[in-house]
Amino acid sequence: MHTSENGSTKAGTLSDESEESCLHETRSNPPDYQSVTTGGTTLANGSSSSVSAYTYQELPGGVMCPTCNGTGRIPRGQEDDLVALIPYRDDRLKPRRTKLYVFLSILLCGLVAGIMCAFLLTKPVHMNIHNISTRSIQLQLNSSQQLHKLTLGLEITYNISNSNFPSIYLKNTTVIGMQSFNTQPVVSNTSAVDLRVSGRRHSQFAVNVTAVFSDDYVPQYCHSLQSKTITVEFSSTLQYQLMAQVSSISSSEYVRVLCAENEIPEIG
Repeated sequence: MHTSENGSTKAGTLSDESEESCLHETRSNPPDYQSVTTGGTTLANGSSSSVSAYTYQELPGGVMCPTCNGTGRIPRGQEDDLVALIPYRDDRLKPRRTKLYVFLSILLCGLVAGIMCAFLLTKPVHMNIHNISTRSIQLQLNSSQQLHKLTLGLEITYNISNSNFPSIYLKNTTVIGMQSFNTQPVVSNTSAVDLRVSGRRHSQFAVNVTAVFSDDYVPQYCHSLQSKTITVEFSSTLQYQLMAQVSSISSSEYVRVLCAENEIPEIG
């Protein structure tokens, strides 16, 4: 009885050992893949003979593996599930001139924004009277041979300053002159102006107006020997076009106007 039990035990032990050895051999022997001879490079196992580089087994219906240099395939439909690993010190993981690119991007954006603001945001246009010259003087007498009307032909020269980068185009100007001795305007004139003022530039233009003094005091005053100039308040309005926008500016100045010959007017 003991002998048979020992025999059966030994037989079972031998059977298990044979199964383990077969399983070990099966695990230790790799499948026979296709090999490509690359030369006499020494492998990790120390052999210096011709080296065979094993490739991935081609799967039917697969796609090219992007990280295998075209030597293997991955199952189709798993491109979004698989992750390609690269070394931590790979140069592709190192940022190259990131600070320079960020600085150049900020500089470019600031430059574009500045140019847009310079063109889209309008700046003021300034206008003032540079000089008023008297071209003609006419005195009219009434029925009693007394001076009762004075007519002056004036040329007003304006300074115009464009603070914008784009050019402006002048359209027309309206001039109204008031004198303290008259309740009605002595000058009321609208003249067309055709002038282009470049960006960040200054220019001048002139308009001709007629001033009429119909009271009794001003003709007598200008004809006397005491003074040859009178003070007139000129209110000027200029209409101009900047790009597609039409705007207007106004100015008001007191100017001494020559009302007799051989005198030079003063701008007050």
